[in-house]
Amino acid sequence: MNNIYISEIKRNLVSLEKRDIEMVYSIVEKILYKPKLLNNLTILEIRKLLKFFSKKKPLYAITILEALRDYEFKLEHQDYSMILKLYRILEDNHIGAMYTFEVLKTQGFDPSLKDYLNLLHVIIIEGVNFKQVFNYIEEMASKDYQVDYYVNSLIIDRLIEVNNITVAGKILMDMIEKGQVTHGLILPNIFKKQQESDVTSGDLSLYVTIYSVLIQTFINHDHYNKAVEFYRKLLKKYLTPDKQIVEMMISACLTRNDNKIAQEFLIHTQTSNINHIFFNTMNHCIKNRNFKDLFKLYEISWYKNITFTEREYHDLIYSLCIEDCATDSFIIYKDARSKGLLKEDLFIFNKLLKIMVKYEKIKEVKIIKKDMENLKIKPNIETYRIMIQLASVQGVPEKSEMIFQEIYREGLSIDYTTFSSLIKCFADSGNLKKAKRALNIMFQSDFKPTINDYNHLIRAAGKSSNYDVKSIGISILRDTNQEIKPNIDTYNYFLESYLSSNYLSVAKRVYKTIIKDGFKFNLETFHVFFKYWCKIRGYKDAFELFYDQLEYNNLEPSIYTWNLLINKAIESKSSKIIRKIYDELYNRGIKLNNTLLYIKLVTFWGYEKEYNKVEDIIDHIRIGRIDEDILIDSITEFINICIIHKQYDKAENLWNLVQHEKLIPNENLYNSLIKLYTKMNDDNKLQNIYKILN
Repeated sequence: MNNIYISEIKRNLVSLEKRDIEMVYSIVEKILYKPKLLNNLTILEIRKLLKFFSKKKPLYAITILEALRDYEFKLEHQDYSMILKLYRILEDNHIGAMYTFEVLKTQGFDPSLKDYLNLLHVIIIEGVNFKQVFNYIEEMASKDYQVDYYVNSLIIDRLIEVNNITVAGKILMDMIEKGQVTHGLILPNIFKKQQESDVTSGDLSLYVTIYSVLIQTFINHDHYNKAVEFYRKLLKKYLTPDKQIVEMMISACLTRNDNKIAQEFLIHTQTSNINHIFFNTMNHCIKNRNFKDLFKLYEISWYKNITFTEREYHDLIYSLCIEDCATDSFIIYKDARSKGLLKEDLFIFNKLLKIMVKYEKIKEVKIIKKDMENLKIKPNIETYRIMIQLASVQGVPEKSEMIFQEIYREGLSIDYTTFSSLIKCFADSGNLKKAKRALNIMFQSDFKPTINDYNHLIRAAGKSSNYDVKSIGISILRDTNQEIKPNIDTYNYFLESYLSSNYLSVAKRVYKTIIKDGFKFNLETFHVFFKYWCKIRGYKDAFELFYDQLEYNNLEPSIYTWNLLINKAIESKSSKIIRKIYDELYNRGIKLNNTLLYIKLVTFWGYEKEYNKVEDIIDHIRIGRIDEDILIDSITEFINICIIHKQYDKAENLWNLVQHEKLIPNENLYNSLIKLYTKMNDDNKLQNIYKILN
């Protein structure tokens, strides 16, 4: 039976890396404490096993080495060195480390520098008394071995723990003299300003200097976890580290995408003028589409009254617009304008207008346009293009022709993009005739239409319920110059056109053509399918199919996708679907671009008697500074629901929240409060409301 274990181990050694680590160890464990059986394995076979375990489960490798050591297996110097290294990796078992070190010496081996350093690392962390530590250091000195920066740092940290900061300071100075600290060392201002007569200040100065130097050294040597540990220790006694130290630490966090630690440090650090560090962290989150951590950074920056420079506001808004974050970009815009910034930044005004028009945020568009008028910012051709799209969104494409005339009057150069915007405007409203006319004018003006312009015509034709009109799209494509090749968007518009009218046989032919022509489905393809599935298969199946297809095609949902999903989830009136989608949105830190949907969510959860969920949503609106009008309307809606369900305490708490946050109530809210106190028969509070109104 025992020979079977040995044979099994030897078989596994042939392709060890492919084996399950737990399975292999379970076999090794069977012979581990049977010295005679262990002798059936050669030292090379054992080392192969040790290498395998040390990568994934160092503790298993240590257990095997300890057994070999205790059974006086013929180990060589490298084997004892390995066990000391593994003790250091786990930062555990100082007794085992010291015993192994002594066995190494009694076996006639001369400990190497690495052996000493690994041993010291373990015994310092484990809290062995300093006398023993310094005995080993003296041994090293007798061999002309030098303690490295890491072990010296551990010694310094231990000395500070036992309040021996003077000796810790001497070791630090010794490290600096020996060049063991990072190049380009930044000494903190408190050290430079230290007054020798102030003993207390001197100790604090030395404490700050020590940890500031060690943090820089660990970051430079890529010992991130140790740098994090020492930065925390620095903050325990000194909340205003030098800006360069803060920037270096936060930069190290961002390099490793460790946003949680970055947030922790930014919350507790009270160093002034670190707006650029907040900006870099927020921009990092935007570029990595980490909207949840971005949301938390907003909170921290507002709480700490962080003010960004005009350029930083510009870059943040631009990044958010690029990522389709309409609500977030408008929040940052309002913050910038409240500080009197962005007075002449037409580029950013246009970016904001474009994304607000895309998500039909008409109220926000009006605010931005009003700001432009007040600031006397003159529109350029891009502004007019956006206004053409606004005309389409508002359902008055006729306005686009007036805007076109205004462009002529202003003497602005009308380029290809402007004509393309006009075609899109008419296509959005389903006016195929005017869209084709705009295309002809483009031709007459010596501009060459692209496939995207023909796509707009196809989409305009597709909006008709008449099959003959829909088929015009195909003839348009056939009649175009051979240089114009269809793209995936062309087929997406065809699919949307035929699926929306249940011309399934034609839609299937389009689908097969996409595959035959070698096009790869994009996110928009699945948006089209998803809308159709909701209509035909029901919401539950539609959501399941959509997620499956995204995963199968390795596609990442965009901000538009999430907004589409929450729209359809609310339409479904399914508690399970709404909860799933909203929670996913919130966990990603994504705000709804259609902020009116927050009120719909409040209504839905309120009537479902999911009061905690409603309170969470109101908190999300409040903390995220999404929109004060939406917040007031959501509170009003919830108060009305509370009255129906006789949850008077909850309704009163909402009114208290309004007063605490110094929000401005509207007429609807006051009417709801009158209804509430009438139901409660509370004349005093009712009279107070009337007094406010009068």
